[in-house]
Amino acid sequence: MPQALIWPVIVVSLILLIVPIQAAPQDQPVKRVSAQVQRINRLTQGEIDRLKVCKRLLSEVDTKSFEETLTEIERTPYPRENLQLLEAVAKTYAEIVDEQNVVGQKKKEWLHSMITLNMAYLQLGGLQLKQGDDSALNKMIRRKLKEHLPVEIKDHQGVFDSLE
Repeated sequence: MPQALIWPVIVVSLILLIVPIQAAPQDQPVKRVSAQVQRINRLTQGEIDRLKVCKRLLSEVDTKSFEETLTEIERTPYPRENLQLLEAVAKTYAEIVDEQNVVGQKKKEWLHSMITLNMAYLQLGGLQLKQGDDSALNKMIRRKLKEHLPVEIKDHQGVFDSLE
């Protein structure tokens, strides 16, 4: 093939890889793959039952359906560990709502967001850090989260990491 024709062929090949040849017409339904097929790491029935307990404990603040949550967890590389994280969040939330008599939807949603933020803090090295927001609420949340997490999970590199 002559040198002058090589570059146009390469450019056209790259364009074909990047740009779809024909988009689906707007008026025709797009076929979707079932969420059942997309799951990679299936949970056992016992783990699914534990997930149901979490969803019940978080029912006032979690807007995702059970199926959405199950699919999300099963798509992760570490579904069992992510279930353990969710269990710790759910148990911490339920305990604080009960012990502190938290009432009102906005307060409960705010509390849930604080618990999930503190879980992220712990996952990103907060287990080792001595600094950070040491408000009474954050201290209580972190203490309860640690109580509900399995001891060995803090050593799991795919779930708990350090920013160092």
